[in-house]
Amino acid sequence: MTDLDLLSVGSWTIFDYILRAEHYPEEGETVALDMPSKLIHTKFFGDCSANLGAAAASLGVKVGRGMVVGDDFNASGYRAHLLELGIDLSGVDVRAGEDSGYSYNVSDPKGRSVCFSHLGIAANQDHWEPPFAQIERA
Repeated sequence: MTDLDLLSVGSWTIFDYILRAEHYPEEGETVALDMPSKLIHTKFFGDCSANLGAAAASLGVKVGRGMVVGDDFNASGYRAHLLELGIDLSGVDVRAGEDSGYSYNVSDPKGRSVCFSHLGIAANQDHWEPPFAQIERA
């Protein structure tokens, strides 16, 4: 049975902080952030493959997700968000007591950017099995 149009697999960091600097720094330079302070602490749902899946689901594509995440995936509302989009999460492995990865994306007005990432549980996926049942359905 093939009931999924797209299977989006992978998780590097599932949360993003998006920061804008006054300019791109030189090595060792301190640069001020050019944004409202309330946005500095705003955590966005992220991960490239999750975002692709969310965009596709928003367009009516039947999407499944496979990834390893920490239990902050549930607590943050990210699971509920993806379920609301109609995404099949049967391939998501939530590791209790673990944290998901975070990325800090910094850009300047000219569009230059750098990303600093802490992988969280994504750094240790040795015992994760690909979502074979979802693969068969895609």
